[in-house]
Amino acid sequence: LRLISACKNILYFDGVAFLLIKAIKQQLCELPLSVGYIEGIRPYKQPSILVKSHNESREWSELIKDEIEISINSDSVRVGLLDSGVNNAHELIAPFLSDDMMKSAIGVSDTIDHSFHGTDMAGLILYGDMTDLIYGHKKSVTLENNLASVKIYESGYETDSDFYGAVIEDAIQQAHEMGASIQCMAVTDDISYDCKSTSSSAALDESIYNGGNCDRLVVVSAGNIETTEIDASDYIESCKANVIKSPAQAWNALTVGAYTEKTVVTDDRYKPLAAPGGISPMSRTSWSWRNGLNKPEIVMEGGNVADHPVLQTTTTPDLSLISTSADLAESLEPFYATSAATALAARMAAKIKTVNPDLSLLSVRGMMVHSARWTEEMKRIGSINDIMSICGYGIPDEKIALFSNERYATYIFENE
Repeated sequence: LRLISACKNILYFDGVAFLLIKAIKQQLCELPLSVGYIEGIRPYKQPSILVKSHNESREWSELIKDEIEISINSDSVRVGLLDSGVNNAHELIAPFLSDDMMKSAIGVSDTIDHSFHGTDMAGLILYGDMTDLIYGHKKSVTLENNLASVKIYESGYETDSDFYGAVIEDAIQQAHEMGASIQCMAVTDDISYDCKSTSSSAALDESIYNGGNCDRLVVVSAGNIETTEIDASDYIESCKANVIKSPAQAWNALTVGAYTEKTVVTDDRYKPLAAPGGISPMSRTSWSWRNGLNKPEIVMEGGNVADHPVLQTTTTPDLSLISTSADLAESLEPFYATSAATALAARMAAKIKTVNPDLSLLSVRGMMVHSARWTEEMKRIGSINDIMSICGYGIPDEKIALFSNERYATYIFENE
């Protein structure tokens, strides 16, 4: 009780209060005897400590580099990143992305990331959230997958939207020729669409189908809601009102939305909007389609948004993931929204394929969707139709998806 009374900032969500406390093991053991209705106790991971300054981010990056164990061979799964290119000079990316694995599908020959997006995606695909890595209990990190990069976007370079489908087809083909059967795309149109196909989504569908071979898996982001468009009083309504962006309506692609477990900010001026396990305020949905079709299919961690008395609705490092920066002077930086979630989905797909090399890409996709579950917070959204259109099938359970053959009875029949 003394611990709780000492807390300066208590977050109240529907049905639960969230407190940040400091305690020793004995105090935690005694806590259930003093306070009733404890839903759970979990360690706090503070992302902002990794990016307090450029010097500190470089020191953390160096620490991570020293703990890497590389286990790459000719059978390793390669993930193709269709994005703004990658700065593969970064010390955490260089071992997994050589110059000959970097191409361009637009009229820009330079394959380096100048838009500060693709390098962040690459870091999450390889390592996941750096915050989890730093707070993990493992002494070393074994990486078994590598990358290929195809630039499909460049800040300041315009591609006619009517021809963007050709860019997507070319990029997927180039990545496939470099050995990337799992591909990650978090570049979307500026305009939202309903469930009808566009030239971009049709090209994505056709490329994944690949003449009936069905030998490609592309995870694509649902698209982001700008923080200025989020209603702090009821952010779920903002998610409902903002439709997914093309080409995320492609049915052969696995569309990824964002949820979050990040709800604690050390600066009590920031009030997180989403409760633990809730859909991220930045995640677009298919709620307005109202035709029985749903996108996204799954959601992954994408960070939270906070309400601030001056900045209003805004992101902050404590509510973000941490990944590799294209600017080598700072090395690590905050990253968030459905882009981050899509990178994590590509990472999980690569893990499933690595553990189960005989699984087809359709089965890898099937395992991700089949293992997904809704959180209790997602169930509070409303009807099943509302939940499906906002959260899809939920969050994939990595243990079920990875070890289906050993521990769970999962039957997938591949016919046509």
